[in-house]
Amino acid sequence: MVIEDHATIGSNVDILSGRHQHGFTDAGLSVQMQTGIFRQVRLGRNCWIGNSSVVMADVAEGCVVGAGSVVVKPLPAGAVAVGNPAVIKKQRPVMEHPVSRAG
Repeated sequence: MVIEDHATIGSNVDILSGRHQHGFTDAGLSVQMQTGIFRQVRLGRNCWIGNSSVVMADVAEGCVVGAGSVVVKPLPAGAVAVGNPAVIKKQRPVMEHPVSRAG
């Protein structure tokens, strides 16, 4: 997994190594013995992953993933996505150099 600068990850978030970690196509072999495909998932710069989300695909920079969402397909930069599976509901601008407020 790659977590870029200023990515925010809420509580109870699961980040999996892709959607195909477990094989189950060979009926002659127990599910536990079958191989899967693992891939590196990337969380982009300045994204926000809401509480209890499950992430199985890349989340590009500036994205917001709503709480409890399940990301099964890559999200493009600036997407605001919610639901199971996560669906893009809005698009937000992606700032080249986001500013943090000191408080």
